[in-house]
Amino acid sequence: MPTLDRPNGSLNYIIDGPGKAPVTVVLIHGLCCALADWSSQIAALAPRHRVLACDLRGHGASRFETGFDIHTYGEDVAALLESLAIERAVLVGHSMGCRVVLQTAGLVPGRVRALVLVDGSRFVVDDPQRAGEKARAFIEANGGWDNTVRRLFTDMFIAGSDPEYMATIVERAARVPEAVGSQLFASMTAWDAGEMGQVLDSLNAELMVVQSTCVNAARERVSVEARQTNPWLDFVREHVPGARIELVTGVGHFSQIEAADTVNDLIEQMAASV
Repeated sequence: MPTLDRPNGSLNYIIDGPGKAPVTVVLIHGLCCALADWSSQIAALAPRHRVLACDLRGHGASRFETGFDIHTYGEDVAALLESLAIERAVLVGHSMGCRVVLQTAGLVPGRVRALVLVDGSRFVVDDPQRAGEKARAFIEANGGWDNTVRRLFTDMFIAGSDPEYMATIVERAARVPEAVGSQLFASMTAWDAGEMGQVLDSLNAELMVVQSTCVNAARERVSVEARQTNPWLDFVREHVPGARIELVTGVGHFSQIEAADTVNDLIEQMAASV
């Protein structure tokens, strides 16, 4: 696979589809994940669109020693768009990747026509300065990073999820070094508290939210129900009143895999509209 040289490492990426396609769909994975999570989307969208996906630093085949934060990730993706001369992008992020594509859109707004946020969320922390402390306290309360990541990823699936696939995803997540995952977890929390609202307010592109799960009052991740709302969706509507909200029911957090056809169709609709 090709790579892009960045400070302290190189970014692994894959690009497919017709080179002269008017729109490039850019797929950004979540915390402790990899570009392989988008295999179904690459296969489905590449016949009509240029499709780009990368392993964020510290994930997959992208090896780095520093820069494990939302700001640097946004800079990496923006640099990738610039290096490939991508002028009309639809940015698609999953989970933590939602934050990364929002950060990217703020850095290179002229290159971004639309965003699709796949099962995003927001950590509700009032004080950005203490967000990192609270994230670290959460990890400690759960018995350390390995226990925390295993619990978080196990909870991302529902009773009907494929147990073999679930085990594969959990084990892959657990292999991401603590130095990467714990820094990112703290960065996500601080970014949510201090910047998410401002970034959404300044967004100058079409926005679609594809939501499949939420965290209930008991702090359990559950599948969304038809016509249901939650604090994350309400937050998006408050800051981007024209956002298109699509609910994908009956699956867990990885809807791009567990409900690939539905997610592919929604991304295709957005790509075709811009």
